Amino acid sequence: LECASDIGRREITLFANGTVRLREGEVLQDTFEPSELGASWQAPGLTTHLYLGELEPAELETYLRRLRHENLAETEERYGGVVAGEWVEHCSLELALPGRPARRFDFGRYDSLDLALSRVVAIIDELPDHVQREEGAVRGIPGDYQPAVGDVLERRDGNLFELVLFTSDGLGVELQGVDQPVSFIVSFDDLRTDFVRLVERP
Repeated sequence: LECASDIGRREITLFANGTVRLREGEVLQDTFEPSELGASWQAPGLTTHLYLGELEPAELETYLRRLRHENLAETEERYGGVVAGEWVEHCSLELALPGRPARRFDFGRYDSLDLALSRVVAIIDELPDHVQREEGAVRGIPGDYQPAVGDVLERRDGNLFELVLFTSDGLGVELQGVDQPVSFIVSFDDLRTDFVRLVERP
């Protein structure tokens, strides 16, 4: 799964041997192949980090079983990208499960995906929990975070957003840009994976 905007990029890869690779940082124009865990390649204004982890055989099989369980036969492979802007991530998911044809799905991070694809994306978003990061690196908002109207949150790309209301179905929140004239709805799961810290609470 690769998600990138004009500001940042995040790539999650699960290899057949159980290796999990996470790349994240600013968008790079050149190929980046660091050789050391957690190494950083720097050019003027650009920084990308690579992190690796390993799944135990039983963990790998559990992930594969969960992914195989989702029926994507009727799922569209391309979505329109309802929300646009330099900060909005466009995602590409390449799914190659053993014994099944490879599939590719293209969508915006805030598109309304069908249930099966949204579950697959949620499963893949769990994989960074298995990588090794530098001590003190931010991994996201803690799981015990309780959202409140007026909270100002920092997203992974550094932009700030204020929580303005809860959705009527109780499954997410509406966020409004502090420095950008944009608002969008995000699920509670994406809130905890896409945002890294609570900046201010009224």
